[in-house]
Amino acid sequence: MTFLDEENDALGEITNIFAGAAACSLSNITDVDVDISVPNFREAQAGDKVVDTMSNCFGYRFKSPSFSDGFCFVSFQGEYKRFARLFGVRKNEEYVSHMMKKIISTGLEPVERLMEKTINIEVLKKVSDNFDVSFMAKNSGYLIVEFNMIIDDDIEGKIVVVYPERTAKTMASRFLSEGIAVTTV
Repeated sequence: MTFLDEENDALGEITNIFAGAAACSLSNITDVDVDISVPNFREAQAGDKVVDTMSNCFGYRFKSPSFSDGFCFVSFQGEYKRFARLFGVRKNEEYVSHMMKKIISTGLEPVERLMEKTINIEVLKKVSDNFDVSFMAKNSGYLIVEFNMIIDDDIEGKIVVVYPERTAKTMASRFLSEGIAVTTV
């Protein structure tokens, strides 16, 4: 999988918009500051462990009729109890997962506008610490985008988005031809 420099730049902008919208949604829901890092990109290899360094991980599959499934993982590096309290709950993982799905949905709204397709999100019931992309990489390559977040100045989190190659290429192409106006919130 080879991306041109301008495609990488476009995917960086799209991911920044996605991450910014999700961070803003999280901040609005919890009423705390959320800071995010610049995303890092890498190509998924068969046997690649997407979430091998993540703990307390929630996983989501996003799908649309016109492109291959993508995935999003959210982790709170040992800070789950403190994070859950931001939502007013102690350990109710189902509620926190539902709220994170809502936040990711908000983040994906600009991508939906860009792709002109509705993206459905499904919660992955169990995410292991060594989620393997090889089952996804049989027919297509995947691009992994990672960024860190700091919530309320001291809760560390990480978001990993896995885009199918074809979807990533289409997003970059549309972004380059349509411009940033298509994705603004």
